[in-house]
Amino acid sequence: MNDQVEDILVKLGEDAEKTKNCLKLLEEWMQKTDYMPKNYDGRILLPYLRSCKYNLEKTKRKLENYFITKATLPDLFLNPNVNRDSVDKVESVINIGTTNSLTPDGFRISFVRFNSNRPVDYNFEDIARYLLFFVQLDHIKGIARLGDILVFDVINFVPGFIPMIFHNFLKPLIKLAEDGLPTNIETVLIINGSTVVAKIINTLKNFVKEKNKHRVHVHTSHTPLLDLFPSDMIPSNYEGTCGKSLEEMFDEIKTEINSHADYIKSQEEVRCSSIPKKYASVSLAGEEMVQGSFRKLEID
Repeated sequence: MNDQVEDILVKLGEDAEKTKNCLKLLEEWMQKTDYMPKNYDGRILLPYLRSCKYNLEKTKRKLENYFITKATLPDLFLNPNVNRDSVDKVESVINIGTTNSLTPDGFRISFVRFNSNRPVDYNFEDIARYLLFFVQLDHIKGIARLGDILVFDVINFVPGFIPMIFHNFLKPLIKLAEDGLPTNIETVLIINGSTVVAKIINTLKNFVKEKNKHRVHVHTSHTPLLDLFPSDMIPSNYEGTCGKSLEEMFDEIKTEINSHADYIKSQEEVRCSSIPKKYASVSLAGEEMVQGSFRKLEID
């Protein structure tokens, strides 16, 4: 264990005895709670504990939100082999990459780039599903970190993308990212963004918790990356010196996702068996709010 990992674990409030006790309590809670799945992969519990700094009640809520989303939006968690053509199409129009090391402050950087400027090349559900493949595999790696920094390259954005962005799944996916995944999003950076993109991001902030709105930033080029992060954590596409391009990073992720297709398939049915009453009144689709925001969006 290196010094950075030790420092991260201290900040998370983690030690061997606490981890053992909290995992035991969570396992018992999962087993005794009627609607929670029993066939889950136990490796996911530690990342959830860490993301909540070992607050058991917060951890339980996050786990509930995750498995409830899987129950209410099951099509987003289908395995890669269900529709191979859709997976191949996604892999042809986006790139995803992550840094092998953490920033000096203990955060991981992930990059997503959209490669085509033709809206017809994209399918919102297929892209969301693919990103969730990546998330599910990340659950079981157990990488200790303080949180995540997300970088979205939108250089190929054109106004025709707007209807796709304001999809009915948008609101529940943002809720899932904030309240149902075992990570803390430190910053979201939109690079190569136009003034139109800035307007859209301002509208999307309506769906984000107030405490997280200041975490989202739009930049007109990629150069702020070089000011914010060490060069050796940035792919060569953005003048970084990490030794890999974003395409090379994505090749590794594609291989990992495709080699774990059977594992992802085994997790398809791992979800809440019913929706607790306290969640029953929540609109997971969020259609009215999303479409209302789309209609109000004015683009010059």
